[in-house]
Amino acid sequence: MQINLVSDTVTKPSYEMLQYMFNAEVGDDVYGQSNSDKIAYPTRRTINSR
Repeated sequence: MQINLVSDTVTKPSYEMLQYMFNAEVGDDVYGQSNSDKIAYPTRRTINSR
């Protein structure tokens, strides 16, 4: 068996991975629609202000 460590584009997602992708909340960070950015930005500001 040959393993390609060069790129993740050859990875075939499992059924569970696809379910997470299909059910993920998405949004545009520029328009303030991304929930992950709303959580990450304050944490990043705290870390960067040290």
